[in-house]
Amino acid sequence: MDYKNQFIIYKPDTIIRYSGQDFGLEESYYKHTVSHKIWMEKYYLSPDFLTDTTKLIIETLDSKKIELDLNNYKIHVSKIELSKEEIEQIEYVKKMGLWTVLVIGLGIVILAIRAINQGKNKSA
Repeated sequence: MDYKNQFIIYKPDTIIRYSGQDFGLEESYYKHTVSHKIWMEKYYLSPDFLTDTTKLIIETLDSKKIELDLNNYKIHVSKIELSKEEIEQIEYVKKMGLWTVLVIGLGIVILAIRAINQGKNKSA
């Protein structure tokens, strides 16, 4: 996150480099791979017709929204607020995941008990 090559913008006359610290990213929030930290969820360009500029919008894995003005390179970082529906959907998925794990675990236990009982019956 310290190095100035996390995010690079190439223009004909200059190269602009940003580090994770420039975007306010905290290293401990992101998973580490062999070579780097994964921090970006998605990104897109957003034209602002009132100011005749384009912003690069980056959404991070820890729900930050980074707006980078491509004319003056100013950075604005904000928190992405989830709607009530989104929070409910996340909770529903968590509950379904837990139930799925419990059912699969119970199935494995039942299969193991059957295998042990069949082994005892064959040896008797």
